[in-house]
Amino acid sequence: MNYSYNYINVPSTECRIQSFGKRNCNSNSFYTEQESSSFILCYIKSGKGTLSVSNHQAYMLSTGDLFLLPRKSPYFYQADLKNPWSYNWIAFSGIKIYTMISNSIIFSKKYLHDITKSETGDTYQKLFSLLNQPSSLSNEAMIESLSYLLFYFLMTEYADTSENHNRDYKLKFNLAVNYIEQNFTEKECSINTICNHLKISRSYLYTLFLNKIGLSPRAFIKELRINEAKKKLCNTNISIGQIAEELGFSNQFNFSRSFKRSTKMSPKAYQKSMK
Repeated sequence: MNYSYNYINVPSTECRIQSFGKRNCNSNSFYTEQESSSFILCYIKSGKGTLSVSNHQAYMLSTGDLFLLPRKSPYFYQADLKNPWSYNWIAFSGIKIYTMISNSIIFSKKYLHDITKSETGDTYQKLFSLLNQPSSLSNEAMIESLSYLLFYFLMTEYADTSENHNRDYKLKFNLAVNYIEQNFTEKECSINTICNHLKISRSYLYTLFLNKIGLSPRAFIKELRINEAKKKLCNTNISIGQIAEELGFSNQFNFSRSFKRSTKMSPKAYQKSMK
């Protein structure tokens, strides 16, 4: 099996590409994952294969189809025995990815058949092609622009209009996310303040987040703070202690410990690697 994996560093907390690559599979080659940290969109260039998510039924997919490997959910996919597939993939993360992708039917179906003549398919191809070009400031700007455009077309061409799309449930989650996005740098941004603001219970808040993105609200707040810390470490010269204070950590030690747990690097080491 021919395989490529590429890490990309275009700082963004809202819509970020973590990595991308391609696989040319052998007959019956398979891949399984228990807990991905990102949403992965895969476009089938040729051949066939099957996809199963969260141990549900397997779907047969083929050339021109787009499928989703969701965050924090187990999945399994396998190349066809006689006509094994080749596909490209792009892994997305960021605080707006769930909100955007959950407005498309690909979130519930996990696949879209034949997107070759759609704006979604065209934008995906342009984005993947640009990712394989040498890095530059203009390319980074276009990559971010095409990323948002891709999700725009997913939400408009393949909108989720089904009756079982629970709007109240989704509204509560989006309100919680919006409140956290606006207040996550404050020390007072806690589970209690979020629940009081939305007038919901702690258990309901946890259920919302665990069902929607597989993270607890506390873990989501931490992720936002760490992502914002990465931006400050890359783009400013302020001290580690000041960053900790600006992002709502109780002290520099707690910030450094949380940062290292998340990135496997200390803030100083991360800053040095990005310079």
